Amino acid sequence: MADGDFDVKTRFKSPLPGSGFNASGTAVNEKTMVVGSITFTYNTNGLSITAPDLGLSTIDFMDFTQVAANNDTAGTAAAPLYAIYDGSKVIITDDAGTEATDSQTGSMRFIAFGDSAAVANLT
Repeated sequence: MADGDFDVKTRFKSPLPGSGFNASGTAVNEKTMVVGSITFTYNTNGLSITAPDLGLSTIDFMDFTQVAANNDTAGTAAAPLYAIYDGSKVIITDDAGTEATDSQTGSMRFIAFGDSAAVANLT
């Protein structure tokens, strides 16, 4: 993989019936939860993960667990890593807030909520 490349593996999707509103405040019925994992080769500008990469048309919320880079795993001496989604890309940092470097490879698990790309919006 080149710097900034990633591969998303979706573990499962679950519709969230009766939940959510669109940007104009109208109730919508297409909210979905997606759980999966991402393997990556990091780029210091972040990973440009978009809603379609997750099978969604929008991302309302995204959280990460078990972030590992360069084969670091929980329980080793390496500092823990954290990932945040800033609305357009995923940034990976260590405890001190220092961003990961180019070419670091790794993986992370995620949970995301948003509008499903596969469900028609009933109006």
